[in-house]
Amino acid sequence: MSALLSQHGFGALTTGDIAQIDFLLDSCPVDLVVIDLNIGVESGLQLIERLGLDFPVVIIGDGRVTEADRVRGLECGADDYIAKPFGKREFVARLRVCLRPSKPVERATRMRTYSFADWSLNTKSRILRKDCGAEAVLSAAEFNVLVTFLDHPQIILSREEIIAKTRLHDREVVDRSVDVLILRLRRKIEAGSASGAMIKTVRGQGYVFVAPVLR
Repeated sequence: MSALLSQHGFGALTTGDIAQIDFLLDSCPVDLVVIDLNIGVESGLQLIERLGLDFPVVIIGDGRVTEADRVRGLECGADDYIAKPFGKREFVARLRVCLRPSKPVERATRMRTYSFADWSLNTKSRILRKDCGAEAVLSAAEFNVLVTFLDHPQIILSREEIIAKTRLHDREVVDRSVDVLILRLRRKIEAGSASGAMIKTVRGQGYVFVAPVLR
């Protein structure tokens, strides 16, 4: 794999020892991390949780990695899952998608504050703060999906519409990750909230943000 990445212009560092990860991350700039869940699912998931907010993370694994483990990996913050065996060209192409540079868009940098339920979101700082002062950390993709909902409250959005509207921000959302991102958002904004469910599934149509939004 290291040789393959080098052939396509990547500088790749490899290790089979999770204890060496921090040393490698400190030794040079890192743009993306590939984690093989066959090294140990639980260890891999802990690593995803730790790194997923700092770098794009791609997880790979063979048939021994169950569907439940793959879903857990995506929920923990991985951007993509690639099943082994995989084609070399597909592998490189999917890494390039995760490394796609941010697109400078005027709307993405314009400051706006949203208030909903017992939360407020500042789009400049990207801080999601509860009225009690507690904060929730959002990944770039989670932030984009949440802002899309806050811009279109009480409107049913299909997966395709969510993907299209997130392109107004600085990182796209791909179809296979929409459901996982919404699951993560529900856990972050609905847990412990007096308002209860805020994002509801409309069977056969998509999702709707039902909480009132002030802008």
